[in-house]
Amino acid sequence: MNIKTDIHKIKNKQDRLSLSHLLDQYEIHKKTGRSTSSKFLNEKELIFLENYLHHLGIPYQTKKASPDCEKSIIYFGEYEDFISIFYIRNKHLRHKDVVGSLFAVGYNHAMMGDIFLQNGVYLTNLKKYDPLLESSFTKIGKYEIELEKIECLPEIKREFDEFKFQLTSFRLDLIVSRLAHVSRAEALGYLRKNNVYVNFVQIEKPEFRLQKGDILSIEKVGKFKVKETTRLAKKGKVQIELEKYQ
Repeated sequence: MNIKTDIHKIKNKQDRLSLSHLLDQYEIHKKTGRSTSSKFLNEKELIFLENYLHHLGIPYQTKKASPDCEKSIIYFGEYEDFISIFYIRNKHLRHKDVVGSLFAVGYNHAMMGDIFLQNGVYLTNLKKYDPLLESSFTKIGKYEIELEKIECLPEIKREFDEFKFQLTSFRLDLIVSRLAHVSRAEALGYLRKNNVYVNFVQIEKPEFRLQKGDILSIEKVGKFKVKETTRLAKKGKVQIELEKYQ
């Protein structure tokens, strides 16, 4: 059976590319017996690819550098040291400057792992790209940098912006409207254009109700976790508390 037979039916171009690359790695593993891995995957990509692999009956495993990381890899065969961790001793660097400098040396989103700012910069990298990183990633903005390879990440202390507001219900379109600072009609446009995800699954239904613990992602707006939902004594009102990932 050709495992790529139906790949053209997948509408999202990035999903098609990610799946095609992953299946190529699986074919290499089958033919050579060598362990292979995907590139870095965010949680939405991971869920999509795992569902496809389950559908095909392909055995695989997943790995991330630490529980604090958001990006994972899928690998076939025995685990090897697919992921490296680097530290930069500079407390003045900003996340966007680190990302911009990585793009400047040839990285793209699939090559880029997690980046944490905590008493300097910690970043995860695919080991096969270590030579590129170590030879080219020598400056971020005005700062000359030196990469230190380390064994593991420290415990990461995450910071959040908190939001609390009242609505008439926990409908998704109402919450998107408030968080994106757009009208309700414009919020419906976000949903129709596949720009809204709940727990890393794309949601189109405006009447979808958010619950405590849900992860809401709105493209170009941010990623939020529903901290608490409360029905108020005042008739027709509810209150929602969210944390926005910084």
